[in-house]
Amino acid sequence: VGEVNEIIELHEQELLALQSGAKASTQFDAGDLAVQFVKDLGKSERQGSKTHIEDLDEIIGSLRIGQMGVIGGRPSMGKSALALKIAFNNAMRGVPVAYLSFDMTDEEVTTRLLSMAVFHLKAKNVTYKDIDRNNLSQEQRAWVSEAAFWLRELPLKFETKRGLNVPQIVSVIRKIKADLKKQDLKLGLVFLDHLQKVQPIKSGVRDTAAATYNIEALKDAAQIIGAPLWVLCQLNRSVETQEDKRPSMKDLRETGAIEQEANIIIFVYWDAYYLTRDMPQDKNSAEYQDRALLLEDAWNKYLILPRKVRSGSIKDIEIYVDMTTNEF
Repeated sequence: VGEVNEIIELHEQELLALQSGAKASTQFDAGDLAVQFVKDLGKSERQGSKTHIEDLDEIIGSLRIGQMGVIGGRPSMGKSALALKIAFNNAMRGVPVAYLSFDMTDEEVTTRLLSMAVFHLKAKNVTYKDIDRNNLSQEQRAWVSEAAFWLRELPLKFETKRGLNVPQIVSVIRKIKADLKKQDLKLGLVFLDHLQKVQPIKSGVRDTAAATYNIEALKDAAQIIGAPLWVLCQLNRSVETQEDKRPSMKDLRETGAIEQEANIIIFVYWDAYYLTRDMPQDKNSAEYQDRALLLEDAWNKYLILPRKVRSGSIKDIEIYVDMTTNEF
């Protein structure tokens, strides 16, 4: 606890400086707030940001300004794939989105966006790996070119610089907000991919202390930037040792602050990854044939497991996924 407090105190002035221009007071009159609340009910800001994945929105509702949602999962479970799809869905509807990717390179993000855009425009599947390797027919190359020009019209902004701490992240988002404002646009949604790549402000601290500070500071940042914030989060390796590898709240890494601060927590699970990884070597064996059938059945099935929804409900969701094209 002392270590966490030391970090917060050390950089309190940085966060306070970033709050300049934001609402500083947390005091309110109940009646005044109630009247304003009713007036704002129909406003788009009040409605919050949806994922535009129908089954998911029915369960979790929307993420509103100043709120933080968490998408948790082990590597290769499709956290970034889902986040990119939600970002794409919102940008397509005119919602300006800022996506900070500390995990993928510019090209990795771009090929996935191109694959999604081709499907949206042409209802054709062109995998992002084929785009990356230029393994395209002449017709497919024309589709990708059209998709690239179409993407230029979307209010979708990316930052892939690594090694940032929370105050630096807020500064980057503020710059994106300023750039959008020049186009008469208002930032509507922010993604951070992912939490474990956010640098601690003080070097030499334990992972638990750094993670606790970062998640608490990011919740404050959601208020400062004035937009809903989705944070992606890696889960504990202990998941890999479980017979049932579907994650739960106990698998959140390092800190209970995530469970405390987040408004929404969803876990993601793609069983096809484990079936592929654990395939027997002998393709002629009965075990291989049985697992191949299981893999075929699981390949396009994606589980979303809401585990904390302050203004919604808790219900597991199975949706279609094509990981090769980032389509949900």
